[in-house]
Amino acid sequence: MQFQRAHVSTVRSIRHVSLIRDWHRSRSSGELPKFADFIPDERSGDATELLISEVVYRDDKPRYRCRSAGERVEQIYGHSMTSRFLHECLDPAMAKAAQPIWDGCVANGLPVYSILPLADRDGRPVTVEQLFLPYGRGAADVDFVVAALHAWS
Repeated sequence: MQFQRAHVSTVRSIRHVSLIRDWHRSRSSGELPKFADFIPDERSGDATELLISEVVYRDDKPRYRCRSAGERVEQIYGHSMTSRFLHECLDPAMAKAAQPIWDGCVANGLPVYSILPLADRDGRPVTVEQLFLPYGRGAADVDFVVAALHAWS
């Protein structure tokens, strides 16, 4: 999968733009922002659209264990995700398509933005805008990925 650097103006969601700008301000020192300093904005509804995953390595490959998933995230994926690995929560084809995006965020230590055309349970077209933000515990390694998901039809 190829990644392109893009200006924040390519991001459609105003909330996602705000999250990216907050992430960049937190990274002003050049290190990854600390996950302990991440506080979702409850007033704007961030928490319902956030998926927070801890990066767990097995055989030097990252895996993503869900620490928390907002109500809208669980509606998108159709079930509870907390304490489960993401590849176990998603349809196998979706997990296979998403893996390079998650891995790209972790490998580069940079935000990744994508738009996915999907279908809901009734077959209606739905577009999911995704923003993945890497966070650490204070070292250079990515220990957490905060995913902000926004779906519209």
